[in-house]
Amino acid sequence: ALGLAGGKARREALAVSFRRGSATGLPFADRSFDRVCSSLLLHHLSRGQRRTALGEMGRVLTAGGSLLVADWGKPRGVIPWVGFQAVRLLDGYALTADHAAGRLPDMVREAGFTSVDAVAAFDTPFGTVQIIHGCRDPWAGNGDKHPAMGAG
Repeated sequence: ALGLAGGKARREALAVSFRRGSATGLPFADRSFDRVCSSLLLHHLSRGQRRTALGEMGRVLTAGGSLLVADWGKPRGVIPWVGFQAVRLLDGYALTADHAAGRLPDMVREAGFTSVDAVAAFDTPFGTVQIIHGCRDPWAGNGDKHPAMGAG
């Protein structure tokens, strides 16, 4: 995957660095990114790993930073539903249960993100890809309190 991504970046003449790591233990400092994007990753993780990964995404985001997730959502229509059954067969019914039930936005909220919205969905022959946007609390880093509330 890193080789493919690196090749695409070189073809587009983009100055991008890639690092190998685990979604459940991101190799980055707290609050080091304004934006985090996850594309078709979360459905490969167990529910516990998914929660941990979402927590890690929140950890590395700056206060007010944005999370964008593109992953399988509840299928909309017969063709996406039938196609998603093939995905579920390959990836595992347990791993994709939250996605099939449309629970991913709730899991993003439970991970502490605010203003969580499913901003788009695209039907494909293999299921419905849902785009979810969330924000890290803009007051995070102030003892997780609004500045008007005072310190600690």
